[in-house]
Parts: sequence; structure tokens; C-alpha cells
Amino acid sequence: MSMLSDMTVVPSYLSTLASGILRDTGIQTNTSLHFGEVKELIYPSDPRNVNRRYIEYAVDVYPKIGSGPRTVQRYYGCLLSNPFGGGADTYRYTLRAAPKTSASSYGPGSKVLLLCTDGDQTKAVILAGMRDNFISPDGFQGVDTNQGHNLFWEFNGLQCVIDQQGALTVTFKGPTKSDGSFNDSTGVDQNLVGSSLQLQSDGSVLIASGGPEDTQQNLQIDNTNNTFTIIADNQFIAHGAGTMTFTIQDDVRIQSEKGMMELDADGVVSVISAGLHVGKATDAFLLGTSFRNAQSRMNKQVAQALQQAVQNLQTAASIPTWSVAAAYVMSASWSLLSAANALSAFEANSQTYLSKVNFSD
Repeated sequence: MSMLSDMTVVPSYLSTLASGILRDTGIQTNTSLHFGEVKELIYPSDPRNVNRRYIEYAVDVYPKIGSGPRTVQRYYGCLLSNPFGGGADTYRYTLRAAPKTSASSYGPGSKVLLLCTDGDQTKAVILAGMRDNFISPDGFQGVDTNQGHNLFWEFNGLQCVIDQQGALTVTFKGPTKSDGSFNDSTGVDQNLVGSSLQLQSDGSVLIASGGPEDTQQNLQIDNTNNTFTIIADNQFIAHGAGTMTFTIQDDVRIQSEKGMMELDADGVVSVISAGLHVGKATDAFLLGTSFRNAQSRMNKQVAQALQQAVQNLQTAASIPTWSVAAAYVMSASWSLLSAANALSAFEANSQTYLSKVNFSD
């Protein structure tokens, strides 16, 4: 309770301004839109959290009353608004609190617009964030007239840019502190950040890993040149629970610039093609089945002829009269000739046992 110069008693729910005008300062008359800075996040597990379900924020505002000076006022229990306003459709994020070591004035904490529901100061709602004039984020986009219609946002080091051509670039810069600098207390290696995703204006797609340039991996779908490129600095691994099918309309080349190439399968490996060339491809593959069938026929013919020749010679040797034995010797010679003919026939068909399309060296 206070008193005016004319001894008028001012109730506790009213205050006096420099001009002497009375103003209602009741707890439910806070209807001004306030600009403030987040100073603390109060989690549901904190005894100071009132709603016990959502993160509450402590926000410092510097209201100006009449012609008097601005004074800091801290609002507790501030809740973030939900753009979708539903349980099934929701949008969650956290604001940055200014470090406790920062000055009482504005620092690197999130700058917000705050309004009290029904003018009740205990029901403050953070409606939106405001541009921070105290910090200029590295790589800020979209302030030049030649950049046209664009979008830029960055949250905890994840940066997104959509330029005037509609191209999208998402870059992982690594976690940041409230002043925008790299936060090395999170365990993230600063040497490995920089991964990005680009949806380019010609429809091309580029996914690139971060880290040193000589160890980067990327996948590129080039819509202009109609190419699909995958680069892995160390190892390229593909796993599939089912089948894998590649259908190419033109040539296919698999090249190992150094090292070996291994093909391992528990089942049958089938190569269905117009031909197979291995190495320098100077020698034709042997047609194993055709060769073996012809060889089997020749072997049988030669064996039969030699057996007959042996029998005739043995018979001739047992006959003392040469005129009679000579007939058996002649018969044996015909058997030997038959064997020689079988060998000659096999050799004459030697080219039919070689592939005309499959070659090796």
C-alpha cells in the first residue's frame, strides 16, 4: 500500500506512475505482449515445475511502465505453444537458456515473445521466437536481394537452406553452444562433421559424408548426365534378406583397381551370356561333355580293335603252319588299322570339342 501527495491511500493492486495516473497491476491484468530472453529450462522432474508434464521456461522480460525505466521481471512456468494444437499432431523443440554466467541483460539465450492467457501472469505462453540481434550465426542466408525468395534455419548445428530455385541443402555442422560455437562437450568429433544432403535445382541428389576430403563417402544421382555414382573411401557393403536384381540396358563393368575379386555362393553360380572371356581370351574353352562323349566312343572302338588284334596274333602264334597263321596275322593288322582310324576320326573332329564363344588364357 502506498500514498499520494494529497494523502490519498493507493490500494495494493494499484500502482502509481510518474504522472500520478493510477494503474491496475493485479495478477490478471497482464495483457501486454512481452519481449524476453529464456534464462532457464525447468523439466517435469524438477520440483519447481508446475504442470509436471512439459518443460517450463523461466523468461526475463524488461517491461516499460509509463515513462519510468525498464526493470527486469522473471516469468516462471512459461509454456511453448504448439503450432498444430493437437495430441496426434504435435511439434516439439527446446529453447536455449542463457548461460548462468551471462550478465543480467540480454545474452545468447533464446529471444521470445510472451503473452499471458487471460492476462494471468502465472499462465504465460511463449508464442514465438524473435530475431536475435546479438548473435550473427555463421553462414546466415537470405539477406541479400539477389538471393530472392528463400528459407534458412539452423537448430543445434543442423542447417537447412532452400534457395530461390527451390534447391534444398541440409548440412550437419555439429552440436553448438548457445552462442553458435561448436560444442565439444557432447563427444562429437569436430573433424568428422560436415555431412550434407542436397536436392539440386536440376533434380539431382547428392549425399556426402563429412570429415577430411580424402576420406569422404558420397552418393550422387546426376539428373543432367543421367548417372548414379557411389563412392566409398574404405568399404562398400550391401546386405539383403531376399534377392538382389540389377537390370542394365547397356554394358556392365566391375573393375578392381588393386587387390583380388572373390565370388562366394552357397548355391549354384550361373553365367548366362553370349560368351565368356577370361584373361586375354586366347584359348577356347573345352566343351567337356561333347569331348568326353567322343572320347568315350573312340576309346571303345580302339579297345575293341586292339583286343581283336591280340586274339588274332595269339591264334597265329599257336599255328605251326605259316600259311594258316598268316591269315590271322592279316586279320590282326586290320584290327590295328581300325583302331588307328578311330584315333584319326577323333582328331579330325577336334574343333567341335572347343567353344566358339568362351575363351581364356
